[in-house]
Amino acid sequence: MLYMVECRFNDAAREQAWSDWYSGERLGELLSVPGFNTSQRFIAVTRPPTVYLAVHSIDSLRVFDTPEYRAMGGGGFQDYQECIVDWKRQFFEDIEIAPAVGIDQCLAVTDSTADHVRESGIDFSWMRPARRDEEPAQRGIAVLKAADISAPELHRKFGVDVYRPIMSQRLESVLSGRRIGFNHRKPA
Repeated sequence: MLYMVECRFNDAAREQAWSDWYSGERLGELLSVPGFNTSQRFIAVTRPPTVYLAVHSIDSLRVFDTPEYRAMGGGGFQDYQECIVDWKRQFFEDIEIAPAVGIDQCLAVTDSTADHVRESGIDFSWMRPARRDEEPAQRGIAVLKAADISAPELHRKFGVDVYRPIMSQRLESVLSGRRIGFNHRKPA
């Protein structure tokens, strides 16, 4: 299951310190919680003002009820909380472990329908929301070579957001024996 967190940061003077803390200490704390398997952070290429995206692989929604998660203060941003705006989190099924996106790659994300993005030529892997009453009804993700895409055109024509990685994907050590990659599902 993928846990995707999106936000903006509204204090330019503290933004780099927050980003360093989040990529380092905070993701280390999250990955110490049983059931958190991978984490990677991204920054939007197609959506100014700056939008950050974190993609986590988790075993299930039950990880948020564990004593380990609660002991670390849950999902807050500690001293940076007042700088976080437009925060939202979503949970998606159908992909067990998020793909690692390399420095020369981008993550394409769309909530458009499969029919709408078909002409883009991108082979999206589709997910459904883990909570049936949540929107979007489906989300597609794909890993693309950065040199092969025109991010503004993808956004304008197809509603595809493109993110570049801020950091390499971090893995929880238990994953060494598990298959990492996409579980493909046909769109509904």
